Amino acid sequence: MMNGGLPVVTALITALWVRRIPSWRRVFAIILGFFGIVVIAAPAVREESQSGKAIADMRGILFLLAAVVCYAVATNIARPLQAKFAPARLLVRVQLAASLWSLPVALTGIDDSDFSISSLAALVTLGVVGTGLAFVAFGMLLERTGITRAMIPTYFTPVVGLILGAVFRDEHIALLSVVGMAVVILSAWMTSKPDERDVMLSESKRLH
Repeated sequence: MMNGGLPVVTALITALWVRRIPSWRRVFAIILGFFGIVVIAAPAVREESQSGKAIADMRGILFLLAAVVCYAVATNIARPLQAKFAPARLLVRVQLAASLWSLPVALTGIDDSDFSISSLAALVTLGVVGTGLAFVAFGMLLERTGITRAMIPTYFTPVVGLILGAVFRDEHIALLSVVGMAVVILSAWMTSKPDERDVMLSESKRLH
């Protein structure tokens, strides 16, 4: 659900940030994508509710909302920086700063950790591919398409997750989730179409 909410919150934050309301066609496409994410998640939520499991608590919802808002604000901060620095250079500095800020938290739990080659390999793989290369690719997308259209990949995260779960873990994909996938793909296609109200990097100096 976080990935479904990110484009919605990002569009809202961006509109406030640059004082420009997206077109109604773009707003409809974003809301449609969020609806598709809800449809994909509905079977799992229904199954958990019927089994008596707690689906969410208020603290978790607040943390999730804070994370989505932070992502949206960070994207708007990165937009003018992308006009000055290449994505790789910018992301290297961002990751170095993030590593330094998170280091104190990591040090507090070092006594409870055990070193293993497999864990180190997994960490390096996730760090290089899942964070480093992924963020560089996102930076290039942000540079070429603008903020709102750059959020399109987040719609596909639950779609890819369902497919990988079915392939590698033999998980069942409900028919309703397949319908949700179709809605998400339709929304992504609509959102990917250029819009005259898109905020591009070429406007960074004028807007700031």
